[in-house]
Amino acid sequence: MNTKEFHVGDILSITTGRLVSLKGMDGVYEILNYMTGEILHTVGIPRAADDALPYLIQQLPWLVEVNKLFEELEKQEDFDWHEVMTIVEELGKRYGITHQIYPIPQEDRERLTLEEELARIRGPQNPIEVLYWIDGKLVTNPKNN
Repeated sequence: MNTKEFHVGDILSITTGRLVSLKGMDGVYEILNYMTGEILHTVGIPRAADDALPYLIQQLPWLVEVNKLFEELEKQEDFDWHEVMTIVEELGKRYGITHQIYPIPQEDRERLTLEEELARIRGPQNPIEVLYWIDGKLVTNPKNN
């Protein structure tokens, strides 16, 4: 199985829930698209992050302690979140700036269409219809057209 190199900030953005990637959301999309083998829509990011978390911790066990650190920081009312990048730099020095990451094994991946993802979020009582613009016309199910 191939690996791909990611910055510690990309990884921590997934495991801590704080956007600390130097690439911003591009870094989040990059690591989650790689790990899931999908091209994610925004609505799929939370599910993909939840799916990726145990695999990241399995590959980098020190993330457990780092997650505890971030949980403690969350509890501090006076913590200045502008200082978080200094913490990320220190963690990079301690554990490594970049890491080779394996994707989630294919048999463990849950692939959802955009419609399925939205239905999961909204629930069956609040269905949503997704419209596509294809060949100059609006269609509700591109597979049937």
